[in-house]
Amino acid sequence: MSQGRFRASSAARRRRRRTALLTLGGAGLAGFFLIPFSWLLLTSFMHEQEAMSVPPHWIPGRPTLANYMTFIHPSGTRSIVGSRAAENTLPGIRNSLIAATGTAALNVALGTLAGYSFARLRFRRRTTLMFLYLGSRMVPGIALIVPLYLVIQRLGLLDR
Repeated sequence: MSQGRFRASSAARRRRRRTALLTLGGAGLAGFFLIPFSWLLLTSFMHEQEAMSVPPHWIPGRPTLANYMTFIHPSGTRSIVGSRAAENTLPGIRNSLIAATGTAALNVALGTLAGYSFARLRFRRRTTLMFLYLGSRMVPGIALIVPLYLVIQRLGLLDR
């Protein structure tokens, strides 16, 4: 009787230890990815001297929105990146948001229809189409940059 109880408690301890190690590993991995973004966000609210100080200040002493105003307002950005780029900042952000939202909506709509078709319908070349679709999704976006640039260049759509 005591032998069975010993095994159960030993198994429970191993399970708790495994859960604790997985939790610690997950927290470490989350910290590895989130700490640089939190530093980026906190630094954006600091004055330049405070952001560049050694040793670093982890929390802004005098938070400021001046960095955001410099970026958004063309006259502030003009001294950093030049007048034409400064005047195109907000329209560029707006255009990027429109393109990203449209692309996401189109992907959701078409992906839903395609997923339903592949799951419910039986048709010729179903497996071939599924592999083509999944294969196209597995191509990293960075691998498409050079071919897309060449197409845009040949169409004469590059900014000069």
